[in-house]
Amino acid sequence: MRETLPRSQILKIEMIQNRRLWDRFYREKMNVRDINNGNSNTKLIWHGTSSTPPVSVFQGDQGFNIVYSRDGYWGRALYFAVNASYSCPAYSYKIDGTDTYQVFLAEVVLGNSVQLPLDRSLKEPPKTSDGSRNYDSVTGHTDGS
Repeated sequence: MRETLPRSQILKIEMIQNRRLWDRFYREKMNVRDINNGNSNTKLIWHGTSSTPPVSVFQGDQGFNIVYSRDGYWGRALYFAVNASYSCPAYSYKIDGTDTYQVFLAEVVLGNSVQLPLDRSLKEPPKTSDGSRNYDSVTGHTDGS
């Protein structure tokens, strides 16, 4: 956070531990690893929940849920950013009556990822170059992130 938001004041850091969500995440990570020759390609990246209280994400059964997502540069998707400055404050949850924002630093499984230019019509990752299956995720660049 300090790299891209050097003037921010970090008030609190919390580690979220939801056993159900962790179990689902771990199974998916292992599944993606098995499909991709032992590489799940996980990254620690930032995510803001805009108007959705973060507690509903980490205490719920779904975790990050595309139902609450809006259309973005690569269609309706769950978006994460390498730079904290992209997620915060623009896409972060603002605590009512304060100048305090909440944002996630999440371990995300990217798997076999493809970098694409902006494509708002995208519904899912495209097929791999050999056409055998879809990529697991899409990456791209916006506003330096």
